[in-house]
Amino acid sequence: MPPHPRAATTALALGLLAAAVPPAQASTPTPSPSSSGVSASPEGAGRLDVAALQAIVDEAAADDVRLSVGVRSLDGATLTDGAVVVGSTEEYSSASLIKVALVTTVLRAVDRGELALDQTVTVTGADDVPGTGVLAGYSSPYEATVAELCELAITVSDNTASNVLAEEVGLDQVDQLVEDLGVEPTHMGRLFFSDGPADESNDLDTASTVELYRAVYEGDVLSPASRDLLLGWMREQQLDTKFAPALPDVPLASKTGDTSSVSHDGAYLLGAGRETVLVVLSETDDGRSPTQAADPYLADVAEEVGAQVAGAHAHAHGVGAGDAAGRGRRGRRRPRDARGGRRRRPGLDAAGARRRRPRRRRPARPRRRRPARPRAAASTSARRPTLRRRRRR
Repeated sequence: MPPHPRAATTALALGLLAAAVPPAQASTPTPSPSSSGVSASPEGAGRLDVAALQAIVDEAAADDVRLSVGVRSLDGATLTDGAVVVGSTEEYSSASLIKVALVTTVLRAVDRGELALDQTVTVTGADDVPGTGVLAGYSSPYEATVAELCELAITVSDNTASNVLAEEVGLDQVDQLVEDLGVEPTHMGRLFFSDGPADESNDLDTASTVELYRAVYEGDVLSPASRDLLLGWMREQQLDTKFAPALPDVPLASKTGDTSSVSHDGAYLLGAGRETVLVVLSETDDGRSPTQAADPYLADVAEEVGAQVAGAHAHAHGVGAGDAAGRGRRGRRRPRDARGGRRRRPGLDAAGARRRRPRRRRPARPRRRRPARPRAAASTSARRPTLRRRRRR
């Protein structure tokens, strides 16, 4: 039976329509945007093993920790050819890491003659705020120099000193520094532990923090004297529980920061031919302490990047430039224990602080006894008489 004319016409139209549409366009879905940060080989990576860092970021994500890693080589270091960000590219609450931008703003005002390091500022009881630092425990009012306040803001992350500096230089000048350097979205909108505007916050991201560190180190914003002052304070930073335990043999100039939900560290890895900026930001949103949940991942990243910096330096100088140079420590991270948690790094307690090792007591040495002399088999008349001292009456 011949086909119906309308059915033949419909079949012919469908065939022409199918021929007009390319198969690739008809079947290929549009890829969804990714928020993981970088591709397998980002621009500027150089010798950086991005896959090793991405593995740590993915491990942290599986543990409900949002992690972001920024690396950039400086001076003669050869690990990267530019700034590289692995992981989250979104903003974080800055915690005390914003104090680097604040002190940089103060030192720029000193370079411009608007402030002086020996200029005294009166600190009153109204300036005292809780949190880290030492000034809140002093009896007020008292006088402190700008240099002393800057040192306290960096070395012990003093919140009172930071607020006094922010009021002295002006929060708008911090925003001006950010604009001049193009390091948005870094923003300091309120003082620490203050009743500032509800819509203001202190924020930053990894890329802007890495760029700020680079601009400070390479002299784009500070004089050499002011830069050396800032790096010197960062080298004396006492809250060094994040990168420092993982890099005991690497000279660091760093600034940490943490709150109830974030834990950050931004550091210069120093050493001739090894100068590198390393910034790691982390956040937890499940109520866990970030110092316990996230700091082990910060230590893993620091150890990985430290090994890669050493490998790249060895390769550049022809020392041990074998297959292992620059590979870091991939595949050697600490395994999880039976409860699913990460095993603590040797020498650290559950909170990430250094444990004091008990002193080992040496066992008492046995007392040596001299062998008794053999007695001579002589007559009693040959023995020496025993001499006794007479007592005086």
